[in-house]
Amino acid sequence: MEEVKNKEDLDIVFELFTPDFVLHLPGAQLRPGPESRKAVGKSVFSSFTKVHVTVNDTVVEGDRVVERHTAHAVDSSEFNGVPATGKNVFWTQTEAWSEVSFHHLMAQITTPEKAAMKA
Repeated sequence: MEEVKNKEDLDIVFELFTPDFVLHLPGAQLRPGPESRKAVGKSVFSSFTKVHVTVNDTVVEGDRVVERHTAHAVDSSEFNGVPATGKNVFWTQTEAWSEVSFHHLMAQITTPEKAAMKA
């Protein structure tokens, strides 16, 4: 995961994830397999620069792996319809059943006026 997240090597997902791997994201229905994980990575790296992820915990039980991490980055391009702010931002995530703290991230890149317009 160090290669994927901190070195932006998205092609390595084909070595790390099985064809039936499912990445669960809030509000998203992703197809099983590593291609979905690669697409999510592309989306993050196209919106944020200087992404650095610190793994807080890794839990392995049977055929399940869960990783909890904290990511820091620079908001450098449009994300989720919100223009770039240039701000340093962070989010936490539990993967592969992702509970991404997007509300924290969105609060960092939107002004109260923009957030009210999106609601």
